[in-house]
Amino acid sequence: MTIEIETTSKFSEISIASMLVSTNDGFMAARGIQAPRRGGLTTEADAYDAGSEANTENCAFIPGPPCGSHVHDPAPAEGYVYVHSGVHGGGGLTPALHDWRNPVAQIEIKRIN
Repeated sequence: MTIEIETTSKFSEISIASMLVSTNDGFMAARGIQAPRRGGLTTEADAYDAGSEANTENCAFIPGPPCGSHVHDPAPAEGYVYVHSGVHGGGGLTPALHDWRNPVAQIEIKRIN
């Protein structure tokens, strides 16, 4: 995916976050990336667990592919953000198909003017 952002020197840091598929509350994030003054840079983003839902890996509670649910898991959640440990196969997801290890995204930032 390519996203073009226009900014001024007053705003020189970039942060990015996106939900991960095959999770109910997993997301990737990178924050405070110093925008390059010239050229570009490449950095990586890790996966985090939002702590807003239990990690049952049950498709009944996962909104993204391959599940597509729209139901919130009523089980108690952790209540805090932490580094996500990936998919372990405890509730219907197959680790060989749906697991990941950090980093989960590579972010390339290029100055275009």
